[in-house]
Amino acid sequence: MRADSRSSLETPAGGDLFPQGPGCARFAEFQFDQGTDIALDDNGVWRWNTEKAAMHDYVRGYFVDRRIRALNASLLVDAPLLDD
Repeated sequence: MRADSRSSLETPAGGDLFPQGPGCARFAEFQFDQGTDIALDDNGVWRWNTEKAAMHDYVRGYFVDRRIRALNASLLVDAPLLDD
């Protein structure tokens, strides 16, 4: 995610960057702190700002899994039906 004049990272009314839902429950295990765990680099790109390897691996795996599920879904939609 790049921060610029068109898209900025704003916290919702509750003040948390990430919603508190079933998909985000693991962040509590990692003691995620949006004020210290992520930061903008000189190019306005979000980067990790702490050495929480387990959390970084979890987030990376989350996005890899989403990509795989999207690919599988597109293959099912685009696959021709077979005649019996």
